[in-house]
Amino acid sequence: MQFEGKRRSALSTTSGGVILIAIIIILGVGVYLFTPGPTQSGTTQASTTTPYAVSATISIPSGASGGLNFSPSDITVTPGTTITWTDQDSAAVHDIAFTSVPSGASTPGSSPNLSTGDTFQATLTTPGTYHYECQYHSSWMQGVIVVS
Repeated sequence: MQFEGKRRSALSTTSGGVILIAIIIILGVGVYLFTPGPTQSGTTQASTTTPYAVSATISIPSGASGGLNFSPSDITVTPGTTITWTDQDSAAVHDIAFTSVPSGASTPGSSPNLSTGDTFQATLTTPGTYHYECQYHSSWMQGVIVVS
C-alpha cells in the first residue's frame, strides 16, 4: 500500500512538470512570434508591439517650418497600413502631397492645409516605395514610405 501511494505521487509530480514545461514552451513561442525584428538601417517599423502593424504615425515637429523634417522621415510598413501625419508645428501651415508611388498604386489624395493639432491619413496597400513632401517646404520636408 505504501508503495502505491508513492508511485501515484511521483506520477502526479511528473505530469505537473510536463504540463508546466508545455506552458512555458507555448508562451515562449507566442513571445517570439509577436516580437518585432530588427529594422533596416534608416527605417523605422510602424509598430513597437508587432511586425504586423496596421497603423503608423508621422509627426510634423514643432520647428518644421524652420528646417526640421517629418519625424520619422523614412519608414517601412506592411500593406494595408494607415499612416497618420500629425501637425505639431505652430509656426506655419503644412500639407502632405505624394510625389511618386509604386507602379500600379493609386496616388493617395493630398492633405488639406494642416495647422497645429490637425491630422491627415492615407492607407497604403500596394507594395513599393512612396515619396511625399510638404509642398510649402519641399526643399527639406520630404519623406519615404516603403510598403513591403
